[in-house]
Amino acid sequence: MAYGYSVYYGRFEKYYGLDDDVIIPDGVTEIGEEAFMDRTRVTSVSVPEGVTVIGDRAFCGCSNLASVSLPRSLRFIGEGVFTHCDRLASINLPDRVEKIDKWAFYHCSALASVVLPDSVREIEAAVFMFCSGLTSVTIPGSVTKIGSSAFYGCSGLTSVAIPDSVTEIGHAAFDGCTGLVSADLPESVRILDETAFRGCRGLADGSGFVIRNGILFSYHGKNPEVIIPDGVTVIGAESFFYRKHVTSVFLPDGVTKIGFGVFNQCSSLASVRIPDSVTEIGKSAFEKCESLVSVSVPAGVTKIGEETFYGCTNLASVLLPDSVTEIEHWAFEKCPKLTVVCTPHSYAWKYCLDHRIPVAAV
Repeated sequence: MAYGYSVYYGRFEKYYGLDDDVIIPDGVTEIGEEAFMDRTRVTSVSVPEGVTVIGDRAFCGCSNLASVSLPRSLRFIGEGVFTHCDRLASINLPDRVEKIDKWAFYHCSALASVVLPDSVREIEAAVFMFCSGLTSVTIPGSVTKIGSSAFYGCSGLTSVAIPDSVTEIGHAAFDGCTGLVSADLPESVRILDETAFRGCRGLADGSGFVIRNGILFSYHGKNPEVIIPDGVTVIGAESFFYRKHVTSVFLPDGVTKIGFGVFNQCSSLASVRIPDSVTEIGKSAFEKCESLVSVSVPAGVTKIGEETFYGCTNLASVLLPDSVTEIEHWAFEKCPKLTVVCTPHSYAWKYCLDHRIPVAAV
């Protein structure tokens, strides 16, 4: 306390001082959890050689922290360590860092460039989420996975080179990177979440489609009559969300999945061609499609998800195949004009009788 901080057996536990520029003393091997949390007057910190761990949220909320010197001995950067360090413009990550935990640089809006060391194997969830000033990131060949929301909302990022060591890109990894114009995927990627590049309008082709590896991530075109190109197999979650100008959509043969909320609130959507190849229709897929009149669900679909047709106020007919064996809550809620067409005594037939939904024999 006499020096404005407390250290216990090599662990720097808390900073209480009033200095703007902080030099952590020699002999410290670990920066404890929340050691500098919300110390808004701190502008720079020098971490000495010998420190191997920076604990969770150690510098969280240090909104004026502009400079951090990290030692070569550092191995682990904990969860949310630099969250909301709004003035931190650059960071030199030592080449022995093995893990940068989730949320580590969340909302570091001034952070402009990052070079990840070769010792890092995974970019954890939300590590750089909402780093809106980030324009450059170097991903080394050691990285095998880019986690969920890793670069979510990095609107200043214009290009990303993904090395051929990467095999998995998680949920919403680059979602909302509106400035991204270049992102080539290597053949090594085996797991690609259907939301990974959602909202990346800069990646759209001449027709307004953002498509990678057979996944349609989002549509940004102006044409109200949409014909999705051949080769697409997955219509990604919310890819047409709130596209109120879209009146018709043609899905090509080969599409197997219509993801969560794909056409949610497409209020002008009057017709959708769903091919026989589709086996999965996600929750809220057609929610509040108020102009939709009829839908034919192909054989092979086994489940109608929660709120799939919720609020389709003009929906008059839905043809359900015998393959449907599950209908979730509110799938047809607030569809006052609806009659379900199906085989008598099928699961769908019994469901409609139990839930007082008008039903007609196919």
